[in-house]
Amino acid sequence: MPFFFFVSALLFNPRKFKSFGTFVIQRAKRLLIPYVLYSIITWCIWAIFRYIRGDAVDSYFMPLFQTFIAQGSGAFMVHNSALWFIPCLYVLEIAFYHISKLKTPVMLGICWIIALLGCMMARIWGNQYLLTLPWNLDAAIFALPFFGTAYAVREKLGLAELQNYIARNHIVAWIVVIVLWALMGVMAFCYGECSMGSSSYLCPMWVFYIRAFIGCFALTIFSILIARIDIAKSFTRGFEWFGQNSLDILCLHIPVKGVAIILVAKIFQPQIEVSSNAPLSALAFVMTMIVLVPTVLVINKYFRKQDIVF
Repeated sequence: MPFFFFVSALLFNPRKFKSFGTFVIQRAKRLLIPYVLYSIITWCIWAIFRYIRGDAVDSYFMPLFQTFIAQGSGAFMVHNSALWFIPCLYVLEIAFYHISKLKTPVMLGICWIIALLGCMMARIWGNQYLLTLPWNLDAAIFALPFFGTAYAVREKLGLAELQNYIARNHIVAWIVVIVLWALMGVMAFCYGECSMGSSSYLCPMWVFYIRAFIGCFALTIFSILIARIDIAKSFTRGFEWFGQNSLDILCLHIPVKGVAIILVAKIFQPQIEVSSNAPLSALAFVMTMIVLVPTVLVINKYFRKQDIVF
């Protein structure tokens, strides 16, 4: 999740909007309208599916109501927990629109100060930094350092210059990636898992940030290195398609994956938890992609061009 915020900031460009009002409206069209539509659609699927199965549900309508509160994932938006990221990104961009106008050192300082204050408040009122706020403001606060750092890299170096620099020093860059991934693996083994969506950080916050930045830098460098390899270009073009359609995939993959896991469990190994079995998890992933790819193609062809979705 930190990498998603990091990449979003690398592509963040407030100067292409005429005014703050235009920025707010355009980003709402791009993020909030699909968010609400996909939440309603996937809630309908979830509710019907649960009703047919006869599952015990505390409330059918509370998850739908959570669409407008957008307070964390997991126990809140049970119909589609991945959707928490969208309103969080929206409020983060709205706040950063003004912060980005400051000089780089001041901008970075504000990002870190706000994040540190958020950590302090969460420790006072929460449990292991557990404090969920409407529209996932808690995650947005903790995401500010990732957003600010990536934006500073974009402004000072430029995406093209960053790519060229890594390409010129590709051998050193590969070594750096390997070392960073090794460090990330060691830290993942030594410390607990974190969830920005539910604001649950099972490790000290300094560990969370170090581990997250290691992952962000490693994935950024790795992506640039892979993109410049001729033999991998046909492979990376497929990833480009997924990147261009990442919003739809984000919004749809949870319900589709849920059905795929149930089918795999019933057909192959009912007594084994699919998520803990690598081959069965891989099969569920493939099934999810088989459904998602044509679904997104249909959306692009028949809905998006007609402005029916957004």
